[in-house]
Amino acid sequence: MKRIVGLLMTAAILVAPASAMASQPSVIGIGDVPGCAAGTSSPVPWLRVYDAQVLRVLVNQPHFGQYHQCIAQAERAGARLELVIQYCNNWSLAQDRAWFKRVLEAYSPARFVAVGNEQELVQCGREENGKQYATVWRAVKPLIRQYDPAAKLLAGEGSPWSIPYLTQALQSGLPGAQALAVHPYHMAHGAPIAQFLALANRYRLPLWADEGLAGPYACPGGKVNFTRAEVRGAAMAAAWLK
Repeated sequence: MKRIVGLLMTAAILVAPASAMASQPSVIGIGDVPGCAAGTSSPVPWLRVYDAQVLRVLVNQPHFGQYHQCIAQAERAGARLELVIQYCNNWSLAQDRAWFKRVLEAYSPARFVAVGNEQELVQCGREENGKQYATVWRAVKPLIRQYDPAAKLLAGEGSPWSIPYLTQALQSGLPGAQALAVHPYHMAHGAPIAQFLALANRYRLPLWADEGLAGPYACPGGKVNFTRAEVRGAAMAAAWLK
């Protein structure tokens, strides 16, 4: 009887869909912690609420921030820094490099560095395509390696509507990319999470769903956010707080 049960269980595993067999994210993060950019509050309570190991810090030109105290508190609590560097799509490559240099000088070292943040949407009055993103990637990657030689490089940081953009960027070549980062909120006309997973798997990259995790004070909330179970197969999931 035990042999029959064992055979049945093995057969069930063999026919189960990959999504059912995939594990939930092993790394959890939080971003946009209230007061973090101004250095007026500690991220540690939020890290504990989510049992998170990563503090995600997004730096762009309007919001350069004063994250140093927040980062230091998170790191003392054992969390690792994910530094996301957003840029203007109407900049020249020289301006891109100058901006990345400024941010890296201010906030390095980081454990993870992401190039861009939803650049396929209008940033500074202009959209960007995947080929242009790949060009920026190749221009700034040496700077990242100069300041953060051990950092894991995250590519994409795409919105729910970024599948065509990310596909074109990956086809154009993102040398040294170590993960594909996306924001798979459940938005109208957005791609399903399975499509982001398929794209990441096609290029043998772990998927980072580093915005949109449901939880306390998560933005925008409701059914728009995803649960950990919904991103089975992703290596990381993170909440973007209000």
